[in-house]
Amino acid sequence: MVLKLQIEDVNPAPSRLRSVTSQLLSCMSPNLLLLDLGMAISFATIALPDLLNAKDGLSLTETQASWFGVLLMYYLGTVVSWRTASLICLAAPLASMLLILFVPETPVWLLSQGREKDALKALCYLRGWTTPEHVQNEYTQLVVYTKNLKRCVICKTDDLKILDCEHLKINRIQRFILRFRYVFLAKETLRPLTLVMLYFMFYVMSGLTPIRPNMVNVCRAFGMADDGKNIVLTVGIITFITSIVVIGIIKMAGKRKLILTAMLGTAISCTALSVYAKLNLDDSVFSYNSDTFPTNTSYIPLTLFYLLTVFTGLNIPWVLLGEVFPFRSRASAQGFAAAWNYVVTFLGSKTYIDLEKSVRLWGTFAVYAGFGFVGTIYLYFFMPETEGKHLHEIENYYSGKLRIFADDPFINFFKRFKRK
Repeated sequence: MVLKLQIEDVNPAPSRLRSVTSQLLSCMSPNLLLLDLGMAISFATIALPDLLNAKDGLSLTETQASWFGVLLMYYLGTVVSWRTASLICLAAPLASMLLILFVPETPVWLLSQGREKDALKALCYLRGWTTPEHVQNEYTQLVVYTKNLKRCVICKTDDLKILDCEHLKINRIQRFILRFRYVFLAKETLRPLTLVMLYFMFYVMSGLTPIRPNMVNVCRAFGMADDGKNIVLTVGIITFITSIVVIGIIKMAGKRKLILTAMLGTAISCTALSVYAKLNLDDSVFSYNSDTFPTNTSYIPLTLFYLLTVFTGLNIPWVLLGEVFPFRSRASAQGFAAAWNYVVTFLGSKTYIDLEKSVRLWGTFAVYAGFGFVGTIYLYFFMPETEGKHLHEIENYYSGKLRIFADDPFINFFKRFKRK
């Protein structure tokens, strides 16, 4: 007992603040990369109103503007010109390149490469620059976990003596094809991947994302009772606040209820904006032509637009990426789903001008409302509740029998009559 006290006095466990600080420092570089990406995506929103058919300097036509492509960026658009904002944006990637020097490799990856000492050192760093004795239990668990990952995924043997596996004797190309078949094409990967990809599509095409590059002009075309750039800034503030609110309510409400409520809310908001545009705007109104904007303004479309922003901010497609995929295929599936999101975002933004030309503002938002309602129905039947579930429970959910309906009290009520 005395010896134990002496060891703790010499090497005290790191404080909570110290542990959080080390992990925060390690996360800053990738987070700044996301900030840089978000600023690049949002930059078109503050630049497009000044560049569209500008009389002098850099100018974009309607077609060029449709190719051209969040709180911080919107704030910059209200205090500086778009040229100054573009220079300020350089700070994010430069800071990210500097902070990457402080990010260690993940312990699991280092263990998979046989670098045990480096893995232990990285774990000590991530737990508050502590000493090995304070992370020994966690390190031992990671070692066992890494050994389990070395099991053959093709024959799925429980024998850890992988050197005896016949699949190690085939050439690398054949082994890669088999691993792709048994890991990426497995139902525990394809089922959640299909769910996430469709969720991304419904989320992107349910209203707010496609109009972001031309948001200022869309607000003016609706005759919203405020300056377009002020509305954009408020949209950024609302998005920031809702992201914090989500953190607070996701544990209480669960992901499934939050997702369904948010998706239905975007559908209803787009429907209301479509009805307002049909009843109050002339068919000649075109968001890419300021000469057609209405002279009368109203708070009704402004309120509806802010409601659309709130419900869009409550959607959480990115949260699902970290918990619905099995470990072996997680990196590839996450990358594929993220790439799909950016493809859909590009297609939605690029086709907005053609959609508005064809069916005007009211028809455009009616189409987005359709995506929202269809998405709500699909997610109601196929979105399981993942909050509070372990990763292996979620994996078992998708690896079992195909479940057409989600585990929902309303659906289960009618299932009982069917059984009887």
